[in-house]
Amino acid sequence: MVKEQLIEKSAELFMRYGIRSVSMDDIARELGVSKKTLYQQVENKSDLIRRIFMSRSTEEREEIKRMRQDSQDAINELIGVAKFMISRLRLMSPTSRYDLEKYYQDIHLELKELHMTFFVQFIQENLDRGIEEGLYRTNIEVAVVAKLFVSMAVKLGHNEYFSVREYKLENLVQQLFLYHIHGVASEQGLDKVADYLGRGEEESL
Repeated sequence: MVKEQLIEKSAELFMRYGIRSVSMDDIARELGVSKKTLYQQVENKSDLIRRIFMSRSTEEREEIKRMRQDSQDAINELIGVAKFMISRLRLMSPTSRYDLEKYYQDIHLELKELHMTFFVQFIQENLDRGIEEGLYRTNIEVAVVAKLFVSMAVKLGHNEYFSVREYKLENLVQQLFLYHIHGVASEQGLDKVADYLGRGEEESL
């Protein structure tokens, strides 16, 4: 067994059933190896969880960078990233998100800092690009709006604001992206939004 197999199979179990409910015994049984073999690859369950989420975070950032290079304009770029992030969120159960935030707070905070730094820069660059292309309003304070967007995105993942029992995180993210893009788009940009999403069909995001 190689470490990549361990991370892949463990991630699949954690995302489906939740982090707390899956033990190292469960993982060993699923992989058909002993716990001793598992602990040759990782120090403990916390170490495994950190490796899984850091790996996912790296994969997401690399995919977003690739998508940005292939995008046609700032709005196409933003919509593409929004769809990608929503698709990733659908792979992770609400229980897993809750477990990570409540029981592995140090890992959760480390991930949050990584995401905030990356996405503030992404939104800033997207806003600069959109203004240059005439698709976003010229009176936007780029640094402020980028931080506002990311701070709101972070709040979506907190159970005290949006209970996982009442709200699906992917739906909240969808609404936030739509709220943001309509707030920053120029008249020309709004036409682009309608073209990309389909007029009256914005739920396709």
